[in-house]
Amino acid sequence: MKVSKNEVYFAFFIGFILIAMSMYNIVLGLNRDSKAKEIYASEIKKLKEKYNLIIDKDKYTVKYKGQSCGGCIAKGYDFYIMKKKEKEKYKSKYFSKEKEEKSNTYMITPSNDYILVHSWSEVNSVFENKEHLLEEPGSGFLLEMIETFGFKPYIFNEFLYDKTKGNDFQEIEKIFDNYKEGKIHYYSQYPVWDCGTVKNNVRQGSMLFVEDEECGISDEKDKKGRYSLRKLKEYGNRFSQYFSQKREFEKIDWYEFKKFNNLHPVIIFEVYNAERKELEKMRDEIKKYYNDKELTIVLVGYPEKKFRSGKDKEKELVAVW
Repeated sequence: MKVSKNEVYFAFFIGFILIAMSMYNIVLGLNRDSKAKEIYASEIKKLKEKYNLIIDKDKYTVKYKGQSCGGCIAKGYDFYIMKKKEKEKYKSKYFSKEKEEKSNTYMITPSNDYILVHSWSEVNSVFENKEHLLEEPGSGFLLEMIETFGFKPYIFNEFLYDKTKGNDFQEIEKIFDNYKEGKIHYYSQYPVWDCGTVKNNVRQGSMLFVEDEECGISDEKDKKGRYSLRKLKEYGNRFSQYFSQKREFEKIDWYEFKKFNNLHPVIIFEVYNAERKELEKMRDEIKKYYNDKELTIVLVGYPEKKFRSGKDKEKELVAVW
């Protein structure tokens, strides 16, 4: 079969395009790898200079995650994830990271083992949380690092099992295991740090939670976002005071950190197919196995609620603690 010159030229053109695209992706990948190392070094340096926090850089890695706020037409921003090289392992299956699954109302990931990092100069503080604990830009990265790589692993693997502190999570696991109506899983949502009442935190589950009802004062003269400015500064100053001396991240005494910063973790478990009575029964059973003066365990369920027509149904949030 005779091939025309045009077909040869076209095949050559397509081949050239494919090679060019491959080379572009290789160069882009190398650039992103280089950028990841640059961002990692920059963040580690900031933690040391601003917060006296020393990080063992050999224990973590930063890789390109994806793009946000853009696409083919508008320029997006590259996001990177920071992870431990050695994956965190939790004692309980109820805290283990599983594949993402769709719950009744949202996508959940039981326990993230990474945090997002990016160059603040690139995004011009668009993603900066205006209600974060400390006033300095970049403090959100510090809080996420503490929560993800330090405080949360301590709470899940040590504190909850520490009988000297009034906790025995092994007994709570047995109670969870006996529930046969559906799955039970850990659930959390931002913000990482929060302050107020447990009632107002039952859909967030902040590990770095301060139980103080005065945090929610609505006086316009004493308000920043949804927090009392006075309380925000009080706990921000306490947090800054803790890091006023040099500390090695991997050697921090997390219970001391907890007490110093008045932290009261809120741990949420979503219980599938549970009615209020079932949740209340389970709550009463588990309460004797953890110290509610030091943390709160919230059980959340979605029993079905019928509309007036009796035909349609919706899920009604029920939370008990």
